[in-house]
Formats: sequence, structure tokens, C-alpha cells
Amino acid sequence: MAKCVWVLGLLFAVLAANGQKRWTGIAGNGSWIDPLNWQDGILPGPDDDVALDNLYVPFSYIVRLPDFAVKVRTLSLNAIGVNTITLELPISNTISSPSSSLVERGFTTIGPGYSLSIGKGGVFVNASGSGSGYSLRINDSIRILNGGKYVHRTRTGHAEIVQQLSRAGGTGSGVFRFENTDGSSIISISGRVFGTLELSAAGSASGVTSYMAAGINKVSIRGDFIVEPGVNFSLNFSDTITISGHVKLTNAIVNLANGNRSSCLWLEGNLYQQGGTIFESSQLQMTGSLVAGGSDAQVINCTGRLEDSVVLVINNDSGVEFGSTIDLPYQLHLKKGRVVAPAGRHVIIGRNAVIRVDSSDDASYIDGKVTKLGLQSSDFLFPVGKSGRLRWMSLHGITGDISVEYFRESAYTVGGVIGQGLDHISATEFWKVEGVGASSFLSELSFGNSASGGVSDLATLRVAAFNGAQWMDAGNDLTYGNVNRGSVRSTALGGMSLNPLFLTIASSSALANLLPVLLDRQWMTESGGQWFHNWKKSDVLNIKTFSLEYAKDGISYESIAILPVTRDQTHYKQALPGAYKSGFCRIRICYVNGYCEIAPELKFGRNESGDDLELRHVPGDRWLTIRADRNQDMIYRISDCMGATIEQQRIRVSAGLHRYPLRLLHVRQGIYFLSLFDFKGQRKILPLVF
Repeated sequence: MAKCVWVLGLLFAVLAANGQKRWTGIAGNGSWIDPLNWQDGILPGPDDDVALDNLYVPFSYIVRLPDFAVKVRTLSLNAIGVNTITLELPISNTISSPSSSLVERGFTTIGPGYSLSIGKGGVFVNASGSGSGYSLRINDSIRILNGGKYVHRTRTGHAEIVQQLSRAGGTGSGVFRFENTDGSSIISISGRVFGTLELSAAGSASGVTSYMAAGINKVSIRGDFIVEPGVNFSLNFSDTITISGHVKLTNAIVNLANGNRSSCLWLEGNLYQQGGTIFESSQLQMTGSLVAGGSDAQVINCTGRLEDSVVLVINNDSGVEFGSTIDLPYQLHLKKGRVVAPAGRHVIIGRNAVIRVDSSDDASYIDGKVTKLGLQSSDFLFPVGKSGRLRWMSLHGITGDISVEYFRESAYTVGGVIGQGLDHISATEFWKVEGVGASSFLSELSFGNSASGGVSDLATLRVAAFNGAQWMDAGNDLTYGNVNRGSVRSTALGGMSLNPLFLTIASSSALANLLPVLLDRQWMTESGGQWFHNWKKSDVLNIKTFSLEYAKDGISYESIAILPVTRDQTHYKQALPGAYKSGFCRIRICYVNGYCEIAPELKFGRNESGDDLELRHVPGDRWLTIRADRNQDMIYRISDCMGATIEQQRIRVSAGLHRYPLRLLHVRQGIYFLSLFDFKGQRKILPLVF
């Protein structure tokens, strides 16, 4: 036993020689003024560098300062592992003095440099019971390291303290936490730099606290900005508050403009708003802006309310994803970058709200559903898009709550029957419109030569609308731009109370506006009993891979090869396995953003059945059944016994067994003939009996 005491005494002596006074906690009462809790059994004084750590006490503990003034040279708090070490200036200590006064305060450091250093697991709680002045006097500067925390749970001042906060590396997420005990208080943030800043109502007896801040200088919050339940945070600020971490608002009220200044919260991380309200109350037409301006992809998840003149600005090349449906009351500004609203979430633009966007900037758009409320015979541009391209739609003279979504898919997936006046529709894209009533309106669709799959003639370009059974010609009332970029406006669309209504770009000529071109060219070759798939693609920017897929029946495809894209390579060739003597091949084009498109399939070899198309018709029926072993574009013509054409149109025949409507509304009873042509001139003929 004596030997152990001797060793412990030697250790104390060594540590004392290093000039630090350490907490031993031997008394077990957590009292700063009990000598038994200190190394050598002597209380720390003005010449001591005090260390609260886990050297002697290997677990979490709390130390309470006395009710009288304490002065030390320096103080550091550092815990090990998951431990916490808390030093509290209690409410029973009411010693304070005015700013710049030399009168003593509840706790004072007089050493140079970081005279107060709060390390990982360290917590300094200032719960002074004084109602005015400053309870702390910290010489030089305060360092709150990552994992450390300072809690201001008092009515005493804090401006001197935040002015002294360290900006050195390793302090970016150190926490400065307000738990003010007043019902309302002014906090000093103008021109300040914080690690993580927290606003809490935990110190209020009612559980509700208001914090107000005003200023004209920039603020930097290098960690998170957290506003907890019961907090009302109000700004009269004319410069930018930059938050490098995340903004987390939980059932909090945030007023972005309560006076004659418009504030801006620049978000470099995510925004999480759970309940509560973000608004502005200025009577001087000031606004509050939330700017998503990070360098990495950001998430905005607002389940609370946004009200009044609050502007949401998207300014991120990497894009922003909405984690929930968002209802914007004033303005959405798509300055730079895309917005992604996944299925089940959408962007709601309020009755008095607008969207600002440069319609020539392909990179700024909304990938998802956009709803505009309260349109009254109005014009509105919906900046929707996908796969790195803005593909806007504008509706003119529209009434109602209208939703629009863009799909980078073949319009033939909506319906394969092409109505009179159209030769073909887009195999690349279509728009879905919901909420359309019976009143008349005009639709205007944007196009781009490469984005739309090949636009070559504006005169034969059309808007096509799906009426539930077929794609009908919605006309070409006006075109803007040129074949490389522009828009086409429909004639009046009236009485189409379809929900949803599908629209796409179409062509009235088979020789113009290819629309579905994904590859410049593709063909099959045979050599030595082995088949090869060849294709050319001149523009491979943003393409990651080509995948060659094979199906024996033209229906069940499997990937047989994946080819990485080489920037300067335009011609690709891939051998099929030697056992593959016939069937169908297609190219799946996958882009760097994960989106994929499928080019038209090619048939090769001999079909063992000898017949790849079968037609069936039940006498008197207005439907035609077609069984096909692959997808293909065809023209069907119905003629009478004298050879006169009754109806002719282009249809998209899908692989498998499908039924197609025969638009013969006023045909007389009798025998007719249906001829089905592919683009190689092959023909099928079937008698029809009505």
C-alpha cells in the first residue's frame, strides 16, 4: 500500500513540474473549491494552467464553480472516448461587470493564446445568475475544438466571447450554443465566425425563446446551424450568412426579414426543416433568400411551411434533390443546376409565385413534377427536363391547377396509333400534363436537334396530343428559333378534359424530323459464320457505356457485352457469340448521370418460323390483333374492294400480342382489305368484314 502511495505521489510531482493543475476528483463531490479534488490538494490560482481531463478520472464528470470569482491562467477541457467533462458556472454565481470593465467576473483567464480551450467531449456551461454585464473574462481568445461545446445559459453578455472565438483549423464544428433564459434576446452574429451554431429554448421556463439578430456584415458558420423547437429566430440583416454544414430547423420559426433589410442564407450543405415556418414580415418589400450554393449535390427537405416573400435559389452545378414535396409561396430561381423531385414528391408553385429561369440554359431545370396553382387564362413556362437537358413546356391561356412532368422515353409507350395528319411521333420524349379542364389553351414545346433526336424541317414539325386512343395532330401555329434550337406551338386545344394529357413532338412528313435518332447509324454484318453488330455515334459527350443486348424473340433481352466509351471513338463493333445465328440486337446507351436510352433493335439471320407477323380480325370488330416478334414502325392501309384507300396511317407495332383500334366510324357493311407494310416494302394483307 505504501508503495502505491509513493508512486502516486511521484506522478503528482511530475505533473506539477509540467506547470498544469489537474482534476483528480478524489473528494467525489464535483466541487471546484474542495482541495481534495485537485492535484497536490491545492486549489488552482491565477498562475495555474488548469486541465480537466480523464487522466485521474476515467469516466464522465461535472465540475461546479463556486459562487465567488475564480481566476486562472488558462483552462482546458479534454475528454477521452465517449466521455464528457462539464464545467458549470452556476446560476448562484451572480458576479459580473460591464463590457471593458476591470471589475472581477464570475470566471476569468489571464494567460496568453487560447486561454480557454474546450476540446473533444468538453462542455463549458455559463449559467450565471446575473441579469446584466459579462460573467466571463477570457484573455486573448477562445478555442472550441471539434467535439467541444460552449453553452450560454444566462442573461449576461456574449458579444465579447463570440468576438474571441478561434477560426483555426480543427474548430469548424465546435459548438456555440445559446440557451438564453429570457423570453427574448438579441444575439451578436454580424461579422462573426462560428463553428456550429445552435439556438435553443431549453433555458426558458416556458420552453419558448425569441432570438433577434441585426447587422450589415457577413457571417460564417463553418459547421451546422441548428434551431430547436420553441425558438423564434428573427433577422434584420443585409449581408450573407454562409452555412458550410447543414441547416436543421425543428418546429422553429425563422423570420428572414423583419425590417428594412433583405437577408440571404447561403447553404453549402443540406436544409432539413421539420415543421415550423420560414417567412418574412417586412412591411418595406424586403425579401429573404435561401440559396442552395454548395459544390456537392444538396438535399432540401422541408416538411414545414414557407410563407410570404421567401426566395429559393438553386445555384449548384451538382444539383439539388427535394426530399419532400415543397410548396413555394413567392419565387423559385433556377440560377444554375438541376432540381430533382423523385416520384411521390413534386414542386408546387403557389398562386402568387413565379419561376425564374433562363430557357436557353440546358443545365437548369426540374427533373420531376411541377405544379402551378391558380392559373386563370394565364401563360406559364414549366422548366422541366431530364438527363442533363432543359426540355421546357409553356402553356398559354390555361386555367386551373396544372401539373407538368417530362419523360425521356418514347412517346410510343403511351400509344402506338398515329392519327391523320401525322407521319411519326417522337421516340425520345413526351410531356405529361395534369389538371387540364374543358377550356381552350395552346401548348408550346421546346425542341433541340440533338436533344429531340433530329429536327430538320420546322414547317412539317407538329405538336401531337394523345386523345386516349391515338396521337392526334395538334398543329403548328407558330415556331421559334431554328432546327438546332427552338419551340413549336400548337393550335388551340379545346375540350380535352383528359387527366392526364400527353403531348409530344411529331412530324407530318416521313422525310423530315427523324425525332427518334439515338445512333448515327447501326448495321449487322456476318463474317466466317459469326455475326457482328456495328454502330456509329459522333457525339459521345456524357455517355459512359454502350451495352449490346440480344433477344431470340425480340422481347426478352439480355446483355451480352458492355463497351466503355472512348472520347475520340465514333465507330464501334462487337461480335456476337458464335451460337447466335438469328434473333434481335439492340444498343442500350447509358449516360454518366445513370440514365439509359435504348436504340431501335436490329433483326439478323433467318427466322425459323418463317413468319414474324400475324394478323387477326373478328368480323364486325373495330379492333385489329397483331402478333409481332419485334418492335417495328409500320404503315397500315385499309381499302375497299375497288382499291380506294379508306384510311392510312403509321403505327408503332410492339413485340408480342397487342390490339390496335380501327378508326372506321362511318364505314358501310362489306368486305375491305387491310395491308400492313414495313419499311423494306414487305406486306401483309388481311380481309376485314364489317
